[in-house]
Amino acid sequence: MHCSTRDACVRLLTREATTKSPPSMMDFSNVEKGNLEMRRILAGLVAAALGVSMAMAADDPMASRYGNTVVAKGADGKELGRTYYDADGSYKRTTPAGETKGKWKMDGGKICLTQTEPAPPANQGTVCLPFPGAKAVGDSWDVTLPDGSKATATLQQGRP
Repeated sequence: MHCSTRDACVRLLTREATTKSPPSMMDFSNVEKGNLEMRRILAGLVAAALGVSMAMAADDPMASRYGNTVVAKGADGKELGRTYYDADGSYKRTTPAGETKGKWKMDGGKICLTQTEPAPPANQGTVCLPFPGAKAVGDSWDVTLPDGSKATATLQQGRP
């Protein structure tokens, strides 16, 4: 007996059972061979999906920031704010003054953030800063803010 799927095997077994074939005459060797082949195919698909996922992460220098928190502190050590980036190009920032939301995008060697909520004052919606590159959780780097002041950013694991 040769069957390529579980349902095909059930149909063949049912047909053989109704023709009164003794169980010892049924050949189950192909059922196991089919399962082994299906496992190989599934393992290949999983490996391919994982490879694509890892390649996408390697191609996206922002990937380590998704699901994590960038904490900015001023030169005095006081927290300036927390920024949460998402893969869909959105961000949320919390500061002592409140919360803002918007969109981010890479523009050459810069990361540009465009505030959308609350609506920013005219001509003040987009800020572009030099992009520091891919970072790992625990990394810290220096940032020069648009007003020229210095800050330190740290990538922390998780979100509140």
